[in-house]
Amino acid sequence: MRDYFLKNENNKQIKESDFYIFRNLSKKGIGFFAETNNFYPDFILWVIDGKKQKIAFIDPKGLIHGPSEKIAKIEIGKTLKEVESKLKRKDIELTSFIVAGEDSSFEKIRGLAGINTKTKFEENHVIFQEDEDYIDKIITRIIA
Repeated sequence: MRDYFLKNENNKQIKESDFYIFRNLSKKGIGFFAETNNFYPDFILWVIDGKKQKIAFIDPKGLIHGPSEKIAKIEIGKTLKEVESKLKRKDIELTSFIVAGEDSSFEKIRGLAGINTKTKFEENHVIFQEDEDYIDKIITRIIA
């Protein structure tokens, strides 16, 4: 990720934002329980853009578990939007990303939850590590 920021250091929106990445504690950190059978995303990316805070939960383990857990991990983004609306603060945005690696490549998970295209997966914040620009896709969605 550091290489991404070095390569894009002249991007105005990146220059004007502060980025903090945290390693979430396994089974002790921030987790989503009932929604996803105890899902603890590995990383939390916190972006401060002026007066706005954007908090992204990022899990690079992909979608390696059973079908119901896979779908729950995809759905967590919708749950976060519900939590965000309950906060009643316009200065905080919550989102999540699943980074699907080799174990959950597009070809291996095509059709999961009725999703058959990479574009549709990306709309649901499942980003494929097999795509060279996967970090750019995540950062662009967060700062957009």
